Amino acid sequence: MNGQSMIGVVLWTDHRAHRAVIWCEDHGDLAYYSAHDRSALEGAAFESGDLVEFEMTRDSDLRYAQNPRLVLSQEYEGLDRALSAQTKGAAKFRSNSQRAP
Repeated sequence: MNGQSMIGVVLWTDHRAHRAVIWCEDHGDLAYYSAHDRSALEGAAFESGDLVEFEMTRDSDLRYAQNPRLVLSQEYEGLDRALSAQTKGAAKFRSNSQRAP
């Protein structure tokens, strides 16, 4: 099955299980990659912040990255930490706003 060509940023990797989560250029749902989806980078590991190009396919409600290849290494280094910090800040704000005056 041929997929739609997509560019994205690797947000999370698990090197032992050869998996990654990718934030897609269309800002839709995240795409999931696993080693059973053959890669053009056989044996190479992606890192958080890498810019990759891949074929996006859909199965049920999930998006999958197939045939990913590295475009630019560490193009968005630190993006995962910045998003995590924003999430923690938003959670703290919600928690504080729910307190009675």
